[in-house]
Amino acid sequence: NMPLRDVKLKFEFFATSDAEAEARATALIYELTEMAEIKLPETIVCIEEMAFAADSSLKSIKLPNGLKTIGGGAFGACMNLEEIHIPESVNMIDYAAFVNCRRLSNLTIPSSTDSVGISAFAGCDSLMTLTVKGNNPPKSNVLAAYAITDTLQLNVPSSTEEAYHTAL
Repeated sequence: NMPLRDVKLKFEFFATSDAEAEARATALIYELTEMAEIKLPETIVCIEEMAFAADSSLKSIKLPNGLKTIGGGAFGACMNLEEIHIPESVNMIDYAAFVNCRRLSNLTIPSSTDSVGISAFAGCDSLMTLTVKGNNPPKSNVLAAYAITDTLQLNVPSSTEEAYHTAL
């Protein structure tokens, strides 16, 4: 038996009873425990605060297309997280969502993301390339959210450099 982790996710799926819904969620949590690579079901709309925090086994995760929110500290201190795909549906990345993900080297923020919390990427020491697809900078304390360093290459849409420069 694998230990049960306290993984907090919000689902959108239909079940014929509360017992069926609980059984589905419990089965999913067991599947997510101690996995290096995770692909979440498309029914998840929110990854709650601290859901995968400090999971040292997590190396790669593909977030579902219907996801709207990545909660505070959701992936914080996932020291071995190297790759994460944030889908175009995400509109909010909360505070410290990826804080201290020390192996994350490339990240793309979709154009739909209009809010990035303070320290969302602080301590991501290996972050070399950050691509932000939005025509307007997301609402945030950008310096704190993006952990801007001398070695970080920040890519933004070509006609938006001035808006991002002003936000920095």
